[in-house]
Amino acid sequence: MFWYNTEDSKNPHVLWSKVRYMRNIASLPFNARDKELPSGHGTFSSRLSELMEANGFHSHQMTSSPCAEIYSLAEKQLIDYSFAIDNGERCLYFNEPCNLTIFSGGEFHLNIQALLSGLSLDEAHKIASEAEELLDREFSFAYSDKLGYLASDIALCGSALELSVCLFLPASRHGARYGDMQREAAAYGATLSPFLAKYDNAGDLYVLSYIPSLALDEKKAISDFSALIGDLVSSEISCERIVFSNKSTIICDRAWRALGTLATARMIDEDELLSLISRIRLAIALPACRDGAPKCPISLLNTLTCEGLNGAVAATLGNSCHSLDDCRVGRSDGARKYILPLISQLIGAAI
Repeated sequence: MFWYNTEDSKNPHVLWSKVRYMRNIASLPFNARDKELPSGHGTFSSRLSELMEANGFHSHQMTSSPCAEIYSLAEKQLIDYSFAIDNGERCLYFNEPCNLTIFSGGEFHLNIQALLSGLSLDEAHKIASEAEELLDREFSFAYSDKLGYLASDIALCGSALELSVCLFLPASRHGARYGDMQREAAAYGATLSPFLAKYDNAGDLYVLSYIPSLALDEKKAISDFSALIGDLVSSEISCERIVFSNKSTIICDRAWRALGTLATARMIDEDELLSLISRIRLAIALPACRDGAPKCPISLLNTLTCEGLNGAVAATLGNSCHSLDDCRVGRSDGARKYILPLISQLIGAAI
């Protein structure tokens, strides 16, 4: 089950939590992007495949997958966009609950990623660390006492652990607080960036990412990062009280209008879709608006946020795409047929 199909998060400002370990194999060259695979790579790939199969993982061969399908995996946060556009030898393994993925290729030989709904860093860390220990028993990771886990780029050496969450920050954007939040995150050593790089404000969603130093204990890093998340969410809520004060009627009306547009539009692009979802999400997130807001489960909004994007739509329609821009072509009526059932669920829940 994908992260967005799970029960609603208690915190409407945090969509998902992700913990990722990045590891290189000591016996293999680090440049995994070489078109000519290094000696020993085939043995590593075969052993990894056997190990994953023995532990109940399903494999997804990226080299033979259509472009749209690969991009849809990135939109669902199962892989990074950088991994999606890589033309090298790649393979993805995922478990049955779909909360843990292992992908090989790209900057690192192994990426071990746990992805859960809401603010769930501790649980995601437990899942990812157990998988990392399993792989560590089978393979020898490249590690230096001085530099930490090694990579082809020295800037990537160190803990090779990445923590990230997706935040909903409508008031901070409208109230010009987003820049202050970026600076606060940067002072901590984290980065705050748009959910989709091609849009500055895609659905008022932003990704907060942090790679802790090697010297910092992982549990301490998660605790400190969680504190930063709490500070940013508290700042957002405070900003909401100012920016959206006495506007509950207007916000609820905009949410219902957004539902109406989703229900009747025959052509809708990715940016507009995320903007309309944001209006509904805002009405649900604000305590003063909840009684008059559409009764849409957050899980449905999250589903539409992922499965309504260009790659997912093109993959479902079976379109042949060579780039993410190609996935956008022909989205209108064809996409409408695919998105309609998701919107129908939203409207059914709201009414």
